[in-house]
Amino acid sequence: RKLYLYNPLLKFFSLFIKFIGNYKIINNNKIIENNKQYLICIHPHGLFPIGSLGCFGLPICKNIKNTIPILLSNNIYVAIASFCFYIPLLRDFFLFLGAIDCSKPIIEKFIKNNYSIVLFVGGAEEAKFSNYGNTNLICKSRKGFLKLAFENNLTLLPIYTFGNNNIYKSYNKDYYNIFYYFKRITGIWFPRGKIVFKKINYISVIGKEIIVDFED
Repeated sequence: RKLYLYNPLLKFFSLFIKFIGNYKIINNNKIIENNKQYLICIHPHGLFPIGSLGCFGLPICKNIKNTIPILLSNNIYVAIASFCFYIPLLRDFFLFLGAIDCSKPIIEKFIKNNYSIVLFVGGAEEAKFSNYGNTNLICKSRKGFLKLAFENNLTLLPIYTFGNNNIYKSYNKDYYNIFYYFKRITGIWFPRGKIVFKKINYISVIGKEIIVDFED
């Protein structure tokens, strides 16, 4: 059900996204063409990665063609929490954006069909660190994506989006670990805090490719 990037429906939705932020992509490395398979790893997740969505997932940022034209093709999908596909309408919205279930069997199925995959490496748990002007990343415990790259000979592409954490001021209190178990069951970290009603500048910086190579 994935829609083409410049589909009228996505253009209409992009008007709302554009209203709440400014978006820019910086790539001082070589242009990321659609000539190889990538595992694109994005930080931070934030409460909801509005900045990354605006820069890469919707027809807002005008320099996609000159920085990462692979996004203009139909050969790339973004993997998100399984729970998002259990909710009617929300499920269809993410399918339109080109989202798939982030479970390993599903991801590997798409990889074997020669698709590139986008991952928010910190996942939903990183959302609990979403706080205005603050950045904490979950990295050390996230090694599965590296194994996935090695097993499938994928090229890693690191991306960091500045501003993703600035839409929310969080309060990290968890009485009796209620929210912790909610996250374990659903895959979603229940937010506690308040939304920041302010137009934010989002800048996605694309790092150098990391070539996965096996040594005998």
